[in-house]
Amino acid sequence: MLRTNPMIYKEKPAYGVTKRFRRRLLSVFNLWNREGYDVRYVYINKKRYKKVIFHSESKTNRVHGDLTAFGPSLHFPAVIGQHRNTVWVEFVQGPAIRSVDTGNLTRLADFYAAVYRRRHRLVALCDTIEGHDFYRDLEFLHDTELLSDRLYRDLVDHRDEIVPAMVWVGFDYTDPITANLVLRKDTNVICAIDIKNLYSETLIGRGIAKARSRWLSDGLTEPFFEQLLAKGAPDFQGYLPFLEVLYQVRRTKTMVLQGQIKSLRPAELNQRLEGSIQQARAASRRQQARCSAEPHSKQGNPSRMGTAAGQPAHRL
Repeated sequence: MLRTNPMIYKEKPAYGVTKRFRRRLLSVFNLWNREGYDVRYVYINKKRYKKVIFHSESKTNRVHGDLTAFGPSLHFPAVIGQHRNTVWVEFVQGPAIRSVDTGNLTRLADFYAAVYRRRHRLVALCDTIEGHDFYRDLEFLHDTELLSDRLYRDLVDHRDEIVPAMVWVGFDYTDPITANLVLRKDTNVICAIDIKNLYSETLIGRGIAKARSRWLSDGLTEPFFEQLLAKGAPDFQGYLPFLEVLYQVRRTKTMVLQGQIKSLRPAELNQRLEGSIQQARAASRRQQARCSAEPHSKQGNPSRMGTAAGQPAHRL
């Protein structure tokens, strides 16, 4: 219907005064980092939209480009457009997921299967940005005395037992905080409203590695992967422990770069890393045993570690 009354346009911050003040206070003490963006709600007549304002056009272009490349989907807000350093998307109504159990695990598997199916390909880890950065970041953590000599040498000298040779690359939603995963009011489909966390051309499984530190418990991991694979997602379960190592290394380095070094606990970090390394090594042995027992089956399965898919291990 064509509007005959005067047009109405207004904006307001997405977060209340108390939350904005708390975040500003935390940022003063380097306890919180906004990564250079803000969110506002825009009201045009009776419609509400979400406007995300970035502090650089390069970040704006990346976010808009990845959302556009992914294409229309109920799992992400529809893109309205980009103007300079802002990205406009639809406002999605619905309750956020507050806890994860078997009841909503299926919806989460639907979401991630849709993300991972969209576009994926098998590549050597040494040909990826993450593969290139991994050992550089390890060296940095070792130089800054956050990573012990023993773990550093273990990761470098025994990489073929820990690091996958081949990995899946494609889309991933890398920060699955449940508060940002809402159930659309009309369809009950999970929609990820924090648009900056959708990435293209990245290691598939990064989001699940982070979910393992948040809501994907040991008891839910196996049924989650069963559903994920049944819905057509590529199989990266065999090198999930390595992705957890990668996540911990990247997160720690980011905290250092943001000046949050005082909150880091080297002993706790090394303990967590050692547990993930042991799991990665065990996964490698299982995959190699399976490969030896079935030498002609599942060629090209990237979940094989070290000598993945029967090929020589790639050195980074």
